[in-house]
Amino acid sequence: MIRKIFIYNAQVTDPHENLAAEKVLMDALAPGEAMLYLWQNLNTVVIGKNQNAWLECRTSLLEQEGGKLARRLSGGGAVFHDLGNLNFTFLMCKEDYDLDKQVTVIQKACALAGITAEKSGRNDLLADGRKFSGNAFYQDKVHAYHHGTLMVDVDKEKLGRYLSPPKSDGMPRGSGTSNPTERNGMRAAKLAFEFISLRVSAGTAYCSCYTLPT
Repeated sequence: MIRKIFIYNAQVTDPHENLAAEKVLMDALAPGEAMLYLWQNLNTVVIGKNQNAWLECRTSLLEQEGGKLARRLSGGGAVFHDLGNLNFTFLMCKEDYDLDKQVTVIQKACALAGITAEKSGRNDLLADGRKFSGNAFYQDKVHAYHHGTLMVDVDKEKLGRYLSPPKSDGMPRGSGTSNPTERNGMRAAKLAFEFISLRVSAGTAYCSCYTLPT
């Protein structure tokens, strides 16, 4: 039974730091403790534990444009992270793992932020019929976690260029033809405010779903 909950809002945007912190935080939890970990990565491709980076990502292009590549402990597919995406992780001991409750937290958080999220298949959430949240899972002998994305305003142009598979001739689709436009300062400020609101909503939903014994 969960008797104590924590919420940790990471402020760094480096994927290697954030993924390392995810594991450290999980290992530090005692029986009866659980944590919601919220984090963001800047211009990053994250691949699953069993994936081949060269098959899933245009690694050279990502590196040339200042992006980072990271591997997570969980399975699943390659994903692109930027500051238009919020990552969440539910950390706990295995006996307290409850996927349905954890997904409910995300749905409530989205509702508080004005987003109607619907379950689709096993691991995804849809908004207006489109996938905006995917999930992946990890466990060891004692602990487990469930983490996922909330892709509110991801740069789709970069996502497509970094993750799309290469053509048969070895040249990536669109190579040399794209001219990505960075968000201006006003848009970046508005986006930062939106994600502060979403983080608050996630914390509120988490506390409401995990009623602790008195």
